[in-house]
Amino acid sequence: MRTLYANGCSFTLGDELSHPEVQRFPSIIAHTRNMFVINEARCGAGNVEICRKTMDYLMKYIDDGNDPKDLDVVIGWSLVSRWEYFDNGWNTNMSQNNIYKL
Repeated sequence: MRTLYANGCSFTLGDELSHPEVQRFPSIIAHTRNMFVINEARCGAGNVEICRKTMDYLMKYIDDGNDPKDLDVVIGWSLVSRWEYFDNGWNTNMSQNNIYKL
């Protein structure tokens, strides 16, 4: 069975939907094409994180011996103002709107 890999922010995750498992756009695409869906979207995700996680998934997918021809990828890019930082080993995202000068 073909696989659809999706990544992005809350829009791709379907955070505001009443039934995100079936209403978010990656699920609709997968259903109409009879595909298995993997959705790694996360609320607040920035484009650097989305790109990094997608590349990590693609490399693991290929390393596990899967045929890349059986994989489709859909990315919901986020706001440019979101950025990723690492603190004590925890991956966190911040938006410029959430940064305050004291």
